[in-house]
Amino acid sequence: MRDSRERDHTPASFRREQAALLSRERRRKGAARIFAPAPRVREWREENDERASPATARLRAEMVRAMPQLRALALSLCSDPDHADDLVQEAVARALSRLALFEEGTNLVGWLFTILRNFYYSDYHKRRRETADPDGRHAATLVDAPTQEHLVELLQVDRVLARLPAEQREALTLVAVGGCTYEEAALICKCPVGTVRSRISRARGELTRVLVEAHDAPSG
Repeated sequence: MRDSRERDHTPASFRREQAALLSRERRRKGAARIFAPAPRVREWREENDERASPATARLRAEMVRAMPQLRALALSLCSDPDHADDLVQEAVARALSRLALFEEGTNLVGWLFTILRNFYYSDYHKRRRETADPDGRHAATLVDAPTQEHLVELLQVDRVLARLPAEQREALTLVAVGGCTYEEAALICKCPVGTVRSRISRARGELTRVLVEAHDAPSG
């Protein structure tokens, strides 16, 4: 019997593409722009830092370490770096104000993912339209690949991700980038584990198909 908590074996190209995107954004905007909390987050933290318990301080440190994963999920939802930054900061602000509700010993990253996702669908998505990339302009800015061949592969992955249905892109990001198990992803997406498996399988299959075809295609 297969372990229901097994993790997905997604093509390494997907992980490299996400890492390259995050690396590029850190250089372009500066790490402070990506990881700095929103003004209300700073105000809340400064006001409460002195009386924070060791457990609370530890949770805040873990939240900082989870920022790249949160941003990857935000990008999978809204497909725009600037909007993703706004989404992450709002989610972190909400999480900081609700730390008392977090159950110690459970999955903090999964809890943060749930807050971010719920905010996106309940409020953010109502105020902003998703940004598509039909011409690959966003993908064309990914210049972190060490070789031309790798760059081409990254561009292909980015274009495929942009064309995937939102639910497939989200599930793949939760498992491949966020490190969630299928069960955790199912709880976050509010769907059966089998549905998560199906979405990831289809997304992975499409990614693999495109990369294999590109690799086998004659050059020149």
